[in-house]
Amino acid sequence: MNILITGASSGIGKALAYRFAANSHNLFLLARNETALDAICVDINSRGLATANYQKCDVTIKTQLKDGIMSALSNLGKIDIAVLNSGIGGKYFFAKPDRKTFDDVMATNFFSVIDAMELLLPDMLNANNGMIAVVSSMADVRGFAGSAPYGAGKAALTIALESARAELEPKGITISTIRPGFVKSGITARNNFKMPFLMETDKAADLICRALYKKKRHIDFPFRMRILTNLLKCLPDWLFDKVNKSISK
Repeated sequence: MNILITGASSGIGKALAYRFAANSHNLFLLARNETALDAICVDINSRGLATANYQKCDVTIKTQLKDGIMSALSNLGKIDIAVLNSGIGGKYFFAKPDRKTFDDVMATNFFSVIDAMELLLPDMLNANNGMIAVVSSMADVRGFAGSAPYGAGKAALTIALESARAELEPKGITISTIRPGFVKSGITARNNFKMPFLMETDKAADLICRALYKKKRHIDFPFRMRILTNLLKCLPDWLFDKVNKSISK
C-alpha cells in the first residue's frame, strides 16, 4: 500500500511511519521539520523493507499543502491511506484573551484537515476507493478549562468527520476517526498536570496501524480513558462545571 502521513516528524506520525515501513508499505511524509524527516527517511530506506520520501510542508499554508500532496501522488502513483496527523496544543484563558492562539490551533488541527481532504478526495472518488484517517482526540467530549482552542478544534473535527463518513462511505471512501487519550509527544510533554493512562507512542502507533488494516471507523484508546471521558460526557452540567472550575484555579 501507499501511505501519506502528515505531522510525520515526531510523535504518533513518526511512530506510524516506522510501523507501516516494517510492513513494507511505501511512504510519503509531510511535516515542517525537514531535518527530522530526512533522518527518518534515510533510516527507513536503509532497512530495505520499504521506500520513504518526504517534503517539507506547513499544512496551514494551503499552497504548501497542495504541493506536498501533489508530490506524494506523483511519487506514489496513488494514495491508499492518508493519515492526517498534524496537530498542536495551545493554552488559552478567557481572562487574558489571545485570538492568535485560537487562529493557530484551528488552522493546524481543523482547517488543514479540511483542506487536505479537499485535495485528496478527487482521486479517491474517481477510484471509488481509499482511506482518510484523521487524528482527533478524546478532548472533544467537553470544554476543559484552559484548553478551549484545542478542545473546540477537536470537537469540530470529530463532528465534521461524522458528516464526511455518511457522505463518502457509499462512494467507497473509508473515513477513520482516531481519538487518542494522552500519548507521549511534544504536546503532552508541555502539560503540567497528571495525565491519566498516559500511553507510549509506539504502543499507540501499533494499535492505530492494526485498526486501520481492519478499516475501523472509530479508533478510541486507551479503553480506560474512553470509559472516563464517556463518564465525563454524561455528567450533569452542574457537576461538570464544579469539577472544571477546580481545574481552572
